[in-house]
Amino acid sequence: MKKLFLLIVLFVFLGGYTFAQTNVITGTVTSSVEGEGAVPGVSVSVPGTTVGTITGVDGKFSLTTPQNATVLVFTYIGMKKQEVSIGGRTVIDVVMEPDLLGLDEVVVTALGISREKKALGYSVQDLGGESIEKTKVSNIVNAFQGKLSGVQITNSDGGVASGVRILIRGVNSLSASGNNQPLFIVDGVPINNYTSDAGAYGGMDYGNASSDINPSDVENISVLKGASAAALYGSRAVNGVVLITTKSGKSMGRQGLGVTIEENIMFENPLVIPKLQNLYGQGSADDWDAGLYSFEYVDGAYGGVNDGVDESWGPRLDGRLIPQFDSPYDPETGIRTPTPWIAHPDNVKSFFETGVKQTTNIAVAGAKDGANFRLSLNNQKIKGILPNTDLTKNSVTLNGELAVTDKITVGGSANYISNKSDNIAENGYNGGNPMQSLTQWFGRQVDMQALKDRYKEIDPVTGLPFNWNHSYHNNPYWNLYNNTNSRNRDRVIGNMNLGWKFTDWLSFKAMAGTDFSIEDISERVAQGDVGIGYPKGNLNSYSNRRQEINANARLEFMKRFGDITLDGTFGGEYNRYNSLYRQTNIAEFIIPDLFAVSNAAVAATTNMSEYHTELQSVFGTANIGYKNFLFLDLTGRNDWSSTLPIENNSYFYPSASLSFIITDALGIQSDILSFLKLRASYAEVGGTANAYALQGVYSASDPFDGYPSLAYTNTIPPLGLKPQRKKSKEVGFEVKLLQNRISLDAAIYRENTVNQIMNIDVSRTTGFSTKTINAGNMQNQGVELQAMFTPLQTRDFSWDIAVNWSKNQNKVVELYGDMKYLDLYNLGWNARAYAFPGKEYGTIFGYAIVRENAKPVYYDADQKQLAYYEYSGRPVVTTTGRYRRSGARTPIGNIMPDWFGGVNNSLTYKNANLSFLVDFKKGGDIFSVTHMFGMYTGILEETAAINAKGKNVRDALADGGGELIEGAVYGRVKTDGTIQYTDATGADSATPVENSTYVAANLYGYDFYGKNELSVFDGSFVKLREVSAGYSFNKIGFLNNAGIKELNFSLVGRNLWIIHKNIPDLDPEVSQSAGNTSVGAETNAIPSTRSYGFNIKLSF
Repeated sequence: MKKLFLLIVLFVFLGGYTFAQTNVITGTVTSSVEGEGAVPGVSVSVPGTTVGTITGVDGKFSLTTPQNATVLVFTYIGMKKQEVSIGGRTVIDVVMEPDLLGLDEVVVTALGISREKKALGYSVQDLGGESIEKTKVSNIVNAFQGKLSGVQITNSDGGVASGVRILIRGVNSLSASGNNQPLFIVDGVPINNYTSDAGAYGGMDYGNASSDINPSDVENISVLKGASAAALYGSRAVNGVVLITTKSGKSMGRQGLGVTIEENIMFENPLVIPKLQNLYGQGSADDWDAGLYSFEYVDGAYGGVNDGVDESWGPRLDGRLIPQFDSPYDPETGIRTPTPWIAHPDNVKSFFETGVKQTTNIAVAGAKDGANFRLSLNNQKIKGILPNTDLTKNSVTLNGELAVTDKITVGGSANYISNKSDNIAENGYNGGNPMQSLTQWFGRQVDMQALKDRYKEIDPVTGLPFNWNHSYHNNPYWNLYNNTNSRNRDRVIGNMNLGWKFTDWLSFKAMAGTDFSIEDISERVAQGDVGIGYPKGNLNSYSNRRQEINANARLEFMKRFGDITLDGTFGGEYNRYNSLYRQTNIAEFIIPDLFAVSNAAVAATTNMSEYHTELQSVFGTANIGYKNFLFLDLTGRNDWSSTLPIENNSYFYPSASLSFIITDALGIQSDILSFLKLRASYAEVGGTANAYALQGVYSASDPFDGYPSLAYTNTIPPLGLKPQRKKSKEVGFEVKLLQNRISLDAAIYRENTVNQIMNIDVSRTTGFSTKTINAGNMQNQGVELQAMFTPLQTRDFSWDIAVNWSKNQNKVVELYGDMKYLDLYNLGWNARAYAFPGKEYGTIFGYAIVRENAKPVYYDADQKQLAYYEYSGRPVVTTTGRYRRSGARTPIGNIMPDWFGGVNNSLTYKNANLSFLVDFKKGGDIFSVTHMFGMYTGILEETAAINAKGKNVRDALADGGGELIEGAVYGRVKTDGTIQYTDATGADSATPVENSTYVAANLYGYDFYGKNELSVFDGSFVKLREVSAGYSFNKIGFLNNAGIKELNFSLVGRNLWIIHKNIPDLDPEVSQSAGNTSVGAETNAIPSTRSYGFNIKLSF
């Protein structure tokens, strides 16, 4: 930070500095387009040096050049690059022409090297800062959603810190604990994007660490999807790379000092809340056929009233008078006055509050000749849709660059982020998550306002906090105000860099950077809890210290030999990662709710782990061009990893790519076919092992008999472990038609990740539970399409349409030896995610509904080892009209999507603009616990629906009530697994007999528990993801006279409308967290949110 401050001071005092033997050249840059006039922000530079400037708002520039300079280069996005001979002139005026074909488009590639996109033999896509700023996402990863082919974004839920998962070209790791997310690079510094991984039965979603990045600081994001694009990053880039370039003083597009103030306010409401019935209250059914509905009374010491059960199979809400939890209580008689038994239809809806997100960003930037700086201050306050949930982020970003001479440039950046929350709601099926009860185990007669108004009171009978149910659940308000989960994270991301132009063709660059964070988490359970399981209180505290240090240096060269150009790099890199984790648990306190170690009533348990890894690398590239239409890129990188055995810790990754521009090679100049390019690439990248995988390690454990204890690892250390490897092939083409009014970019790829580092189960008789091995082959192959259309364009109006579509076909080619399957992770309640050889990753394995066609599937070719039955056709029911369940688990879905994409429309009329994004996904199954228990408990609307007879399904069967499973047939399962048709009496039948037996509503609902298939849904959706409508006031006279260069106002919205979905009562995108083991599972997710608000941006 001190060095950066000195850079800025140098910038101020060197403003008028000129070098000996120099010339001053001035001029004006204008556009050839009629009416556009001066072009501000044009980069003017002397090739082979660090000398350069940018034009002001009037298009004028002044540049002090070395005496031996012969050429000036003029570049501007959307304009054709121009190289102008100086020829002794001191005044040079330039007229720039629009680059309608985008042939001079430059993208950021590996190691931060800017390359012309036409020269690349692989797929790279980028997002500009303007696109990111439009809808003001709080998590930078959300800005990708629906805009990039091959990039799948999955949100977890609507919590204040909810994580976002990013996958590029599918899942690569067979291990559920493996990393499938890409490498994030910010201004050349690798940063950590760690996520929490909440399980089905509870846990915390503390988000993904890349959410610390301030979107207002981002200039550009490039996504390197294929292995060829990312090969220079070696073993860390096995899942692709996200390159983030932040804004600098150059980003103003002019000389001098500038100030930008941005204010964004967004309001949030739940997007989807399950539809609940309002006809029947809390309770159970004793004799459904007789129409008897009752309560079960608490018979314990608490003395609760009518709260012994938490299901909603109770009496009809008909206004009868009965004692209830909030009935007036007479302490003298001990009697509660009966109150009306009525529904509170909005009790769950009213629990949610309007969330508010307020973001303020102030940036000060300066640029003059060879120096620039930018200082950004950002404050974001988020109030969640759940009561007493919040998050506050503050960040300070400072960067600067100074041309010390016309050959040497120094620069650097520093970003400090404070990310704090006093309370983040718990996830999953756990009493700490209010959603566990509200949409599953909750009475429809409960008055939510009473719970809110009186949550601080103590019930005079039970002696516990005022509550609707003292047996199983906390008052949801008491829960969120007393059982709090706080998180504080302080983080610094920074770098220093040096550039030295030795000659006009040879230069040197070096950079050193770090990502350092301190994170402290406290998860508290207050005394009086009845929902989580710690009635005397509990404290879990965690402390994480993480640091990644990265340094690299390289030589860059560029030479021309007639029609051939040759440029490349050669360098080395050093990376070190350090982690220190401490955890303390206290299960009971002397003084209630004083969460301190000194107040512990029992001995605290502790745990600690420490990790250090190191990676050393050398790399090189050679980029060969011929006549500007044929380009060959070759790269190589060798890594030495500290986590692999000495004999295998050195490994080499090569890549080669070819770009062939057919229109230039054949000299095609056509208004129809404007540009045609073919490309192809091959590359290998890979991954290394986790820290200390090679040897058994001891970790601190709970004391034994008062003595400290250590626990040895339960994994057998591997012998001869090798790095995993991904081999990637890609071909594609780019075509532009009608002067770029229509463009299409297509890619076809195949990637195989082999020698995967994974743990497999071993016999417990070994003294271990797992062992680490190299095994497996995971294949991803697919198609990616990116198209642009301009249906209408005039001087004042333009309409652009961007379309992307991706299909990735995943296949588990092999596991390990004769391994039959790999158990990936638990989705809950007997549903699990499996990997089977020959099938797609992420098969949902659970109990199915028996259907009339049962096909046996065997593990072996001899058909001696039965794996499971695959069922198809109509459901089979018993003579009582209930579903038959499979005797063993069987495939009931798959978590992977079939395809996904997005369509973005952008319309501009003079200073007004409108854009809207629709994105979509086909496939990707979800097991919903909310639906399973919502049916089981009778709280969902469909459990009190009208049946085909026109009667409520809860009416007695004799009165026409009940549920009918339509389209089912009677039958039973024979000993060989096949189906024997029966009639309604159970007698065998040669032909199917359609079901006509109605089943009591509660029994029908009970069947959803244990029959997993009934709660597995297709995760397809179509969403109105983003809308932005704005106006720019930058051409209004009185504003300009006041020194205001730009004033923008816009209305924005995100997740406004689910146009189509197949899962009832839920947003198809919600899950527990952004971790690997949450995909395909929805367990009491906090509802996702609909956001709407406004932006104001003011520039001086």
